[in-house]
Amino acid sequence: MAKCPCNDHTLTLDELLDGWHFATRCQQTNRTSRHDGIRDVIVALYKELRQTVGTEPNRLHNFGNDRPADVLAFASVHNTAKHLALDVAVISPDNVDKLPAAATQQYHAAKGKEKAKIKQYENYLGRLNPPETPASSDYEKVPLVMESTGAWGPRMQSWWKDVIKLYNDVEADSGNSRRQKGLAHTWSANSFTSWWAQRISCTYVRHLIENIERVAKSGAYSHYHA
Repeated sequence: MAKCPCNDHTLTLDELLDGWHFATRCQQTNRTSRHDGIRDVIVALYKELRQTVGTEPNRLHNFGNDRPADVLAFASVHNTAKHLALDVAVISPDNVDKLPAAATQQYHAAKGKEKAKIKQYENYLGRLNPPETPASSDYEKVPLVMESTGAWGPRMQSWWKDVIKLYNDVEADSGNSRRQKGLAHTWSANSFTSWWAQRISCTYVRHLIENIERVAKSGAYSHYHA
C-alpha cells in the first residue's frame, strides 16, 4: 500500500513513484514557500525595471488585516487606471471538480482559479463598510495563476505582455543581451523575457523539489516500503 505522511487515502503507487502526488494533493509540502518564492521573484523583476511595488500591503481598504495583493503594482507602473493587486496562485489540473475537462482543455484549471479569485475579491469588497464593487475600488484584482504542469493562466499571460511592454518602455537599450549589460544570465536565458520567465517557473520547481525532499525524509513511504 502506498503511503505518505499527508494520509491521502486515494494515493496510488504510480503517483508516488513519479512524484505527481507531491505537486498536486499532498498536504505536507510547504505550499506557502512556493507561493512566496514566486511572489519574491516578481518583486525582484520590478526592482530590476526600477519600479517600486508593495509586497502584501495591509489594509488596502482600511478593513482588518486582509491582504488582497501579494504584489501591489501602483497605477504609475503600467500606466493603468487603477493600482494592480497581483495575486499569485498555483493550481493542479487534477485538483478541480471536473477532471476530464481539466485534463483535456487548455488552461481549464487556471481559468477556474482565476474566476474563484475574482469572486473571492468581490465578496471581500462587499463586506466593507460602506460596501464596494470592483468598479468602485481603487484596485484591480489580477490573479497570476500557474498550473502545476507549468502552464501560465490567461490573465498571467496578459500581465506578462504588460511587463514586456514596460521593459521596452523603460530600457534605452532593450535590444542588448543581459550579458552585454553585465547582468546575471545563462546560455538559455540571456534576454529579459527568457531570464525572468525562467526565474518564475524554476522558482516553483525548485521549491517543489525542496519540499518533496523534506517530506521524503519524514515517513517510510518510498517505493522500498510501499
